Amino acid sequence: MLKKIRLFLCLLPVPTGLHSLEISSFTAVRENGKIVAEAEFSKAIKIKNIECFKDSVLLPEEKKKDKTFRNIKLLSKKIYLALENCCNKKSCGLSAEKKIPDFKIHSVAGLSSPYRIANVSVVFDDDILAVFGVLHPVRNPDKREANFLTPAITSSLEPVSKTLNGAVARQISNGVKPKKGKLKASFAENFEIIDAQFKKKLGSWILAEVLK
Repeated sequence: MLKKIRLFLCLLPVPTGLHSLEISSFTAVRENGKIVAEAEFSKAIKIKNIECFKDSVLLPEEKKKDKTFRNIKLLSKKIYLALENCCNKKSCGLSAEKKIPDFKIHSVAGLSSPYRIANVSVVFDDDILAVFGVLHPVRNPDKREANFLTPAITSSLEPVSKTLNGAVARQISNGVKPKKGKLKASFAENFEIIDAQFKKKLGSWILAEVLK
C-alpha cells in the first residue's frame, strides 16, 4: 500500500555534480479526485505515483505493516522546481537527451532480516536518491546457498535504462559476498563485505562486527 508525503524544499545536503538529470517526459491523470503523475528523467529513470498539488509535490512512500518507508528523495532544488512546474502545467514538453546518469553508493544499512539483509541508498547525478533492498535469492534458510545477492528496487521507481539497471545491480551485488555454509544469526556471520566503499558506509555496529 502506498502512502504519500508532502515534499517541500527540505532537500538533503548532497554535493552537486557537473551533470544533472532533466525531465524527459511527464504524464498526469486524475484518480479519485487526485492528480497522480509519472515523471521520466533523462530517459533513464522513472518515478511513479507522484501526487501534484498547487503549491507542492508529494513523492510516494511505501507502507508495510506498521512502518512507512521513504525510498525516493529529491536532492536538488533544480529538479524539484522542474517537477513542480510540470505538475502545475499538467504536462511537460521537455526533450532531454537520453543519458546514463552517474551513480554512487550513498549509504548502506544492515538489517536483521535473514532475507533482506541490507538497504542500499543510491544517488543518481546528485539529483535523486533511491533505496534498494539487498535480498538473498533463496528464501528457504534450510536450502539457502551462499551464491549471489539480488537488489530489490522500490515499486515506485523504474529504471528505464537496462544499462543503468544492470550497472547498479552489479555494483550492489558485488559489494557484499555471502559466506558459504548454513544461515547464521548475524549479518557479519553470513556476509563478507568485500567492497571498500561498502565498508566505509556501513553502520558502525556492523562494521565493528565485520572487522573482528
